[in-house]
Amino acid sequence: MNDNLGKAYKSLRLMRNIEAKSIACENLSYSQLMKFEAGKTTLTIDKLMVALNGIGTTLMDFEYAYHELEENKNSTSWQIWQSFWQRNIAKLEILIEQQNQELLKNPDDTAVFLYKMQAEAFLKQLNPRYHVSQTDVDHLVSHLLNISQWWYVECEILMNCAVLFSDKQLADLTNQMISPKVQVRNWEILQGKIDAALLSVIRIFIANKHFGPLREIFNYLEAHVLPDYNMYERAMFAYFKALYKFRKQSNSEHLADVERCIDAFKVLECFGLANLAAEELERYKKESHI
Repeated sequence: MNDNLGKAYKSLRLMRNIEAKSIACENLSYSQLMKFEAGKTTLTIDKLMVALNGIGTTLMDFEYAYHELEENKNSTSWQIWQSFWQRNIAKLEILIEQQNQELLKNPDDTAVFLYKMQAEAFLKQLNPRYHVSQTDVDHLVSHLLNISQWWYVECEILMNCAVLFSDKQLADLTNQMISPKVQVRNWEILQGKIDAALLSVIRIFIANKHFGPLREIFNYLEAHVLPDYNMYERAMFAYFKALYKFRKQSNSEHLADVERCIDAFKVLECFGLANLAAEELERYKKESHI
């Protein structure tokens, strides 16, 4: 039995901050889902589709995650992601030190540098006091701005490292990613990664009250729309549009719109996401003295 099928599914679920219990239903029990994620059993195709719909993802995304895990289950990239999902600060610190040692031997090794920066971005999310070298951040920005064709890796780096960039850097990188000049390979397949990266970027701009770039990002997402079958991204997009209005003008009408979006997460049984959004909203309400 290939236990990486369950691991790949679990990785997608954790990335979306969705609790396993919220996915269980008449056609897929919590016990079946837990055994699948643990690699103890497989799911029939109909049950797998129920599980995928529960986290708002597609069979294509699942297959990509599975093949990536099969090929890279012992890779540095996988160890970094796994450490972040497990909130393992100590492991991330070790991985960063390992990359620093590798860079001492080979300062021009771009792959090692990119691994290190993603690990540092994850560590900063877990420990906001962690300091990341501005020189390294600027070097990463320069690397991404000089990419002629963005692909999965570049989109993931922007998504994973967004917390490291200044608002201007983030705006420049976003414009680079969605520029038609750098999107010539398998556009349809790449779109999901672009959407995910943009949703991460939107959250940061809203938090920083840097509203200027948001109109262009919103227009882009409206034009390339998040597929009808991916309810998670569609719900997130609606939530961020409502949250943007509330951050820009904190009144009762906009607050009610945000609360309705959080209620929609609950209807979709994305309870973990609903909790995170509720916590986020509470912080912004305190800032606005509401």
